[in-house]
Amino acid sequence: MPAPKLSTKAWTVVLTTYAAYVAIYAARKPFSVVKAGIAQTKGYSTLQLATVDTALLLAYAIGQLSLGYLARPLGRRLTLVLGFFVAGLATAAMSLAQTPAQMALFWGVAGLAAAPTNPLFLIIVGDVVPDGVRSTVLGVWTSCENVGGAFANPLDS
Repeated sequence: MPAPKLSTKAWTVVLTTYAAYVAIYAARKPFSVVKAGIAQTKGYSTLQLATVDTALLLAYAIGQLSLGYLARPLGRRLTLVLGFFVAGLATAAMSLAQTPAQMALFWGVAGLAAAPTNPLFLIIVGDVVPDGVRSTVLGVWTSCENVGGAFANPLDS
């Protein structure tokens, strides 16, 4: 039996969410690329910069475990829009930070705000893709994390 074909709506959802998640990863990647330069120009220690990274990762993990509940009363779309908006503002604010503590705060807020995007995107994509091809589409969709990271490297070095 031939695999089900994706509708125009499904393709639109898959490609739009893919591009959006590439953007989230591309926005996060620059810090790891410029860390050595920050250490050199600002005189921050490896421990201080590791704390900034840890703030993002810890806040992201906490958000992944807890912010799914936010989508219930707010809805998926509003939760995504708020997540993108707050993560974008926090990422921009990080560029203005004057201390490692400020960087950690803003980077942590960005991680927390971005946390629900992956699960919500996977739910949204899963809802529009037929059962017969869902695992393949979702498997390919998760490559957006790698593409986002790879896309950011030449832009930030």
